[in-house]
Amino acid sequence: MYTTSFHSSFPRFLTSARLFSTPKITPLTSPTNPTLKHILSLHLPKNRKKHSQYIIEGPRAISSVSDKFVADLTVFVNDYSGELPNSLQYYSVPENLMKKITTTTSVTPLLSVYPLPPPPPSSSFKLITNGIQDPGNLGGLIRTLAATNLNASICMVGSGVEPFSPKVVRSSLGLSGVEVGWEGKFDGWMEFERVMDLSGCDWKVLVSILDSSASSIYSVPKNVEGLILGSEGKGVDDDLKLRCKVRPENYIKCYVPMSGNVESLNVGVAGGICLYEIAREKGTI
Repeated sequence: MYTTSFHSSFPRFLTSARLFSTPKITPLTSPTNPTLKHILSLHLPKNRKKHSQYIIEGPRAISSVSDKFVADLTVFVNDYSGELPNSLQYYSVPENLMKKITTTTSVTPLLSVYPLPPPPPSSSFKLITNGIQDPGNLGGLIRTLAATNLNASICMVGSGVEPFSPKVVRSSLGLSGVEVGWEGKFDGWMEFERVMDLSGCDWKVLVSILDSSASSIYSVPKNVEGLILGSEGKGVDDDLKLRCKVRPENYIKCYVPMSGNVESLNVGVAGGICLYEIAREKGTI
């Protein structure tokens, strides 16, 4: 990372005690510019997959990305005076164009496009999402996963927001796919079970569910290979409820105890409590 003031010209900068020449900055002024249209297309999952790229918005999220990751391109507003990441290309834009290509309500001064990280080679724990829709919830869970030191990855069964959505990446402070690997989406619970069966272990995963047969998170065994969290409104899907009956030795139903008139907890809060309980028993924190 380096700092510059961006006045009349881009200054030389010092990184790792080596002096680099001034990188080229290309001004962009038209909303129909192909680069800006390409960035906008990356808001959609199909285009992120097609181009193997994703967006990180904002200085705070970008600053959390390791220097070993080099951005394909970086865009900043004309009067930006903060830090820039290592990037292959740099573009400056007026605020009105930056607002068109970002998802924030206020103008974000900095945006970078990075290559999608490869799936993790291995992980000792999986967070399996099943219908989580709110980017803030998923981003917060990714940060929690990183904080618990569970050597975790994340995957999805069914619908829901995925980790490389710009809003999720921003909520995770840039940890999506970097500190917490992304294994991808399973077509259904049968495929998930086949992959787990092939791992060669007698696997068990916790399923967060409000069910009369579920046990408190504080009493269930937590030396498990994963945690399944359902959607904010309906919880886990009906197919998983059926699999819990078919394979009760693999799916352990649990809940977070509540008192008073509280009907349910936010999935990010409930998931965080479960993850820290698992990490505590595994001894990772």
